[in-house]
Amino acid sequence: MSMFDSILIDINSRGRRWRLGAVAVRISMVAVLLAGCARTSQDPALVEVDRARAGAVELVLLAPAAPLKQTRNYCTIEFRQGGRLVDVGSVHVRTSMTMEGAPMDGFVTEPKRVGAGRYAVEMVLAMTGNWQITINWDGPEGKGSVTFPASVSS
Repeated sequence: MSMFDSILIDINSRGRRWRLGAVAVRISMVAVLLAGCARTSQDPALVEVDRARAGAVELVLLAPAAPLKQTRNYCTIEFRQGGRLVDVGSVHVRTSMTMEGAPMDGFVTEPKRVGAGRYAVEMVLAMTGNWQITINWDGPEGKGSVTFPASVSS
């Protein structure tokens, strides 16, 4: 075997190892993706935080825990009329904590409609204490607004 032949064999075996390594990486990536797709979303059970009424529309605030926590709160707001969920159109949520001087607002994401009469919203409440949550809506069932107190714990 000449020196040239041994170099070709070495190059070929490296190429094969590289190809086998690339195939192994691809198989691993597919396995990870399939495992991620196979997972089912296990959303935590929601509990009622508060309930309020404005005219014929009843509003229910749901969250994974009551009272709300000093952190991110992934909430669901339901609008009901006569026991059924109703579409109320655009929804706006505001949180505030009364403090000496000026009130402090919490961070609230834009409510996202996830079904008829059901909206998902994230509220970030930075401090423990007593907060006010104001929910406004405007749509097919008319305009409305409710404000209710919320106790926030750590």
